[in-house]
Amino acid sequence: MVFEDCTCDDELFPRHDATNRTKALKQKLVATASILMASALGVSLPILSKKNPTFRLKNYVFFLIKAFAVGVILATAFVHILPDGYESLSSPCLSEKSWGIFSFSGFLAMVLAIATMMIDTFAMSFYKKSHFNKALPTLKEDENGPSPPAVPQVLVPIATSAKAPVNPALSYVTLASFSWDQDNDKVKIYVSLEGVEQEKIQAYFKPLLFDVKFHEVKGRNYRCAIPKLNKEIELEKCKVIVKPTRVIITLFKASKDKWSDMHYSEDKV
Repeated sequence: MVFEDCTCDDELFPRHDATNRTKALKQKLVATASILMASALGVSLPILSKKNPTFRLKNYVFFLIKAFAVGVILATAFVHILPDGYESLSSPCLSEKSWGIFSFSGFLAMVLAIATMMIDTFAMSFYKKSHFNKALPTLKEDENGPSPPAVPQVLVPIATSAKAPVNPALSYVTLASFSWDQDNDKVKIYVSLEGVEQEKIQAYFKPLLFDVKFHEVKGRNYRCAIPKLNKEIELEKCKVIVKPTRVIITLFKASKDKWSDMHYSEDKV
């Protein structure tokens, strides 16, 4: 029987000299600073896009940038770090029963990659639900009238000489049927309704909803609302125009994206 002692000396794992270590340290510092600057720029883009439309990106462009960033991170892990992991975990200094019978490096890399994607998916889902729930008003009404909104609403002024009467005991007929079209800047909603008076319109707009009420139209009150729009709108520009046989609700887009539908869809990218 032959016994062999395991030694972890410089012959098995030769070390770089001091010069190479110094060069490597400088390169690591430069790489770290570059990564931090690029990350800060990427995180700041959504914030800057809210204040300056110049920084707003199309959905598919933003998706491609995210995919590229994920690819860079995975490439760094699998190309540069994983080989060192294989080398370290296959060291003769480690117990063969614990580490030599299974490739733990690849297994841990796979598990951590899946865990990272799951955390990103759950975090994005939580953000979307919390964001849209905050923008969602209470549109359910009963015989006693509409429920008060859960969050403060933005009343968009309409050029009139008088304000619409506000009565919490009013009941409304929902106008669920309407037509609409769009261009790069805005979406127009056409509601067929005669006898509407401009001064008796009450309009509320938020980034992802609108709620327009028409009071005293041939003895009845009507309401046209979408609680969760396809995309965000600019509140200050939205307006309501009354025509002899119809009402035009104009929603100005926050980003110049094409809307596939008026309502938000959970499965859209």
